[in-house]
Amino acid sequence: MRLRDGACIIIQLRHTEAISVWRDGRIFFTGSCDQGWVAIIDLRDTWRCHHKSAFDELRLRIDTLLLQEMGRELGIRECPGLSNRIGVVDPLLLNLAWTLLPSLDRPEQSDLLFVDHVVSACLIHTLQTYGGGNGNPTQRRRARLTPTQEALAKDMLAAHLRGNISIDAVASECKLSRSHFIRAFCESTGKTPHQWLIERRIDVAKTHLLGRAPISEIATACGFVDQSHLTRAFKQATGVTPADWRRTNVRKLEPIMPTVRPSSQAIPSRMAEGADHLPPQAARMPAAEKEG
Repeated sequence: MRLRDGACIIIQLRHTEAISVWRDGRIFFTGSCDQGWVAIIDLRDTWRCHHKSAFDELRLRIDTLLLQEMGRELGIRECPGLSNRIGVVDPLLLNLAWTLLPSLDRPEQSDLLFVDHVVSACLIHTLQTYGGGNGNPTQRRRARLTPTQEALAKDMLAAHLRGNISIDAVASECKLSRSHFIRAFCESTGKTPHQWLIERRIDVAKTHLLGRAPISEIATACGFVDQSHLTRAFKQATGVTPADWRRTNVRKLEPIMPTVRPSSQAIPSRMAEGADHLPPQAARMPAAEKEG
């Protein structure tokens, strides 16, 4: 069955005993697959696959236009696409696949910006390693966002702390292609969009930590999956946990309580009705001072 133009990257997450693959009606591969085994197939061909044992794999489908766009941004002057390749073991793609799994298992809690970030890393690595073509990535034009584009991008990202916005949406508002936007954002800020968003989340979390809200609620409000997610990111960025940071910084903001009030006018009326309502230090004043 012909799905569409483009390519499909298939990453085996566990060892598979037996698999047979046909291309345009002819056997293309038969055998076992180790963990991290990668297949890259051209979707312009007709493919059929039969697993003869249990399997677990991640499939990424990439459109031809995106392949060509990413190839140009990587400095590949002629990007013919991804040629059919089956059987290579790629530890980097396997690690990226494992990184994606929690978001795919819980899509309702997933960070779309993070998913975009990891998928882009998969595609860049695949093109540079298996894409062929001519070009030197170091010769790419070092583009930057204009001040207006940078402000717009940051405003959009900050308005979606939970990451429920795609790179494509932000790039479109900046009138740039996806890959051009990512590269220009990195050149302008020194960070990927996802890295910038994580730092913004932590800054907002610090503001909330100066209040009394539970850390679990702060984590959710700032776009983290849960308190442990916030704690990991916060400690990685600051070297301390949110709870430790709160104790240290709230203590700095605590006012020093005066031991003697400057005048009776400073005592609220509800506290001036009797000694029992006065602050402890006032209720314990010596008798000589009271007689005066």
